[in-house]
Amino acid sequence: MQGENKLNNYNDFTKQLKTMKRLILMAVSILAAATTAIAATTLFADHNRPIDYNELPAPAKEFIQKYFGDKELSYATLDREVIGTEYNVAFVGGTKLEFDSKGKWTNVECKGGVVPAGIVPAKIADYVKQRYAKSNIVEIKRDTREWEVKLSNGLELTFNSKFRVVDIDD
Repeated sequence: MQGENKLNNYNDFTKQLKTMKRLILMAVSILAAATTAIAATTLFADHNRPIDYNELPAPAKEFIQKYFGDKELSYATLDREVIGTEYNVAFVGGTKLEFDSKGKWTNVECKGGVVPAGIVPAKIADYVKQRYAKSNIVEIKRDTREWEVKLSNGLELTFNSKFRVVDIDD
């Protein structure tokens, strides 16, 4: 009986030791992955550098010329991230634009102004006009799944890809 207890204690100890080894190995793996991610972010991300207007992709320059040609450029930057490239453009007066790597606009923010009507999809413009007639769209963002608009009254509306409202935030 005493020998059996020693064997059970030994087996329990062995199981605990294996469990601890697994936990230590998992912790080391997580630490290694986190270190690699931080290093990659440090090496490749946040390479935000000023660029000349002429370095913007052609679609971005066409968009700027069409909707903001009368505004004075403050700066343009190229922002390299781990997952892609983004162009940022700012004008004197506070209007800011963001473009993806191909020059397609992703964000238009018109501080102290109104987003040009030609940028806003008709269904979104109609929705805002019908429900918030006294407000203007001062910012619009888009991605592959949704559109977000910020109104001059402070409301933020989110539309899905079919231009149905999916969220209203104040």
